[in-house]
Amino acid sequence: MHDLIKVFVLGVLAVVLILVAGSVRAPFTAQNAVPSSTVSMPQPRTPAPGFKRFRSAKYGFEFQYPNSWTAEGDVFTFTTHDGRQAWFKPQSWYAPSKNDQTIEELRREYDREHYDRNAKSRTAAEALKSIVIGSEPGLEEGHVSCETFRPCYAHFTFWSNALSRIGVQFALIISPLQDKEVYIATSSVALELIVDPHPLFEGEIDIVHRVLATFKSSENVFR
Repeated sequence: MHDLIKVFVLGVLAVVLILVAGSVRAPFTAQNAVPSSTVSMPQPRTPAPGFKRFRSAKYGFEFQYPNSWTAEGDVFTFTTHDGRQAWFKPQSWYAPSKNDQTIEELRREYDREHYDRNAKSRTAAEALKSIVIGSEPGLEEGHVSCETFRPCYAHFTFWSNALSRIGVQFALIISPLQDKEVYIATSSVALELIVDPHPLFEGEIDIVHRVLATFKSSENVFR
């Protein structure tokens, strides 16, 4: 009799343990699976607040630009903080590159096209600034240009591997510049042309950087 009671008690304990284990570890079902909404999925691209989307019919790329800019074809105009006229546009460069290039290869290419041909030119280390264009590193250069019977202007260029592949770079032109902004006195009679206009237009350059950060090449526009 004592043995029967012992067996009965052990059986009850076994059933209780099975029930407890089942409640702690519920079976995997559709109801307790991780919702698919928690999986990272590409989100539809929408313009940032205060920006519009532009896609070039000529080159196939797209980017976003401020509502305050005026678009006419591939050319965008706006007014600087001090009332000057500015133009931002893509422009044909050299023939499209057949191969991908690293940022260092783009720097060396700049030296070959400028400093190696004219030792008075600035080297890549002196002239180029590192920026971001879309999802890759890019380069920026700025200088002052003066033409006969025309006011001097600031000329900035921006490019990257993706832009080189389609033979294009972006240009920002701001005009006019005043003589006191363009020339600095190196002696009582000599004047020297200022080579870097960046300090004059830091705010405008910052906005262009934001625009270029939204750039998508033709290969990625529909992804």
